[in-house]
Amino acid sequence: MAKTEINKIIEHLEKFNQSLNQGIDDTDNVQERFKLVSEDFSTRTLNITLNELYKNYNVFERYKDILNNDLYCMYLNNWLNKKFSKYMISTGKPSESTFINNVSEHNITAAKQSHQVIVPCALDIKKYSQSTIKVKEKLHNLCFIRNYFKQKSSILQNKDECFDFYTYMHNNINSILEEIANSKDNAIKELNDLIQKFKCKESGIDNIFTEVSCKYEHHPEKSTKKDCKGSQCNLEITEYEGDNCNCTYNDIFVSIFFSILGTLLLCFALYKFSPIGSWLNRQKEREKQIRKNLDDESLHEYLEDASNPTQGTDQNIPYYMPYHTLKN
Repeated sequence: MAKTEINKIIEHLEKFNQSLNQGIDDTDNVQERFKLVSEDFSTRTLNITLNELYKNYNVFERYKDILNNDLYCMYLNNWLNKKFSKYMISTGKPSESTFINNVSEHNITAAKQSHQVIVPCALDIKKYSQSTIKVKEKLHNLCFIRNYFKQKSSILQNKDECFDFYTYMHNNINSILEEIANSKDNAIKELNDLIQKFKCKESGIDNIFTEVSCKYEHHPEKSTKKDCKGSQCNLEITEYEGDNCNCTYNDIFVSIFFSILGTLLLCFALYKFSPIGSWLNRQKEREKQIRKNLDDESLHEYLEDASNPTQGTDQNIPYYMPYHTLKN
């Protein structure tokens, strides 16, 4: 079965992401283009980032047929935020200002030396949680698909194209919801702000799903019909009026996504800020205290029994010693 156009584009996008995130090899020829003089590990981490920055502008050159400058800069900033997080936890003397200042300075050089006609990317380096970085990458992928088909003014009219399109959208939505569900409490608000404020050009996240329509018609199929007169039967080819399907699933996916997201945020808000959450916390503390008291009482009784043995020493119990004579 031949690959659909959208599958080819998705594969191309995956190769771009892989090239963006992989290290430098011998073919890149940028191993020591940028060199900071220091012996600590954090500086070596920054050196690697600066050299990979140059490499990634070259990567953009190879994928300009599917990426515009704005979308590439979104990917580049997210990649830099990954590197920034790794740098800040490295040993040595990592400093936010050192990283941001060096990357900002060499960003211009990297763009010029990769023969870019356009201006360098405007950098937006911030400290994000790992969950937020992963969700941003998924949102950028969705934005890429939207931009590609929006630019073509495309309405998907092929059944296989529609299936592949919504499979990809569904998988990305599932990944986003999974990250939200597994994220820590302090990242929930950050993720909520990200999703609400996310823009794919002028469009919000809801328009990513609605601006590309997926419509196809189930064309009538030909069938045979028996026309019997007397003893003779002739087979006639007739039109089978199947179900004419004008299917759009955009609203369904948007509703499901925001319903699940709203439910997760509501549950978190109820647990964190409502009397229900306070009551549950008090119940947990009360249960812990009861268990602790029971354990203390059991231990106290056991220690009393161990320190005051009663077998054969109780005043109310006579003490018997058996006597055996030696006489026959």
